[in-house]
Amino acid sequence: MFPTKKKTTQLVLRRALLLLTLFIALPCIAHSQTASPCTGSQLSVKDEHSDNAMGGQRGEYYSFKNNAPSPCTLKGSPGFVLLGRAGYRIPGQKITHNDGPGTDVTLAPGGKAFFSIDYRSCLFARGAGVRERCVAAARVRIEVPGTKRAFILRGGIDAEKLSVNVSSITSKDDTAP
Repeated sequence: MFPTKKKTTQLVLRRALLLLTLFIALPCIAHSQTASPCTGSQLSVKDEHSDNAMGGQRGEYYSFKNNAPSPCTLKGSPGFVLLGRAGYRIPGQKITHNDGPGTDVTLAPGGKAFFSIDYRSCLFARGAGVRERCVAAARVRIEVPGTKRAFILRGGIDAEKLSVNVSSITSKDDTAP
């Protein structure tokens, strides 16, 4: 009877040692995994807040939220298009990306990444004596970088000469009120 008891004890000790090793290694394994690029289906977009500065300068601050149970990464600048009331692209717009290619931003589940646009208000310029026709975008189309997914949000952007600057995606919103 003694040899069977010894084998059983050794087997239990080996299994316990294996479990202990796994518990110690799991955090390291999870930390070393890299997040895959975000897909359009796991994201949502939100207009976070706006900023009206002197001289008609305006800023809008947006976020992408990861709604998936796993982390993902975004990089670069989103596509940004001004749309009229009927939902069509307003002709003559100049959308520039004022930052470089950007860095990878990892979004944890429920996490957010931010970007902003800035422009000069056409209505303000007109009030200051500039004589040009003002066109306001009823909506905007925001395209997730690296995907074909686009979101449509209400606009109300009256960019002078339809000129808008778009920033790269960042991990935090330093401008939040």
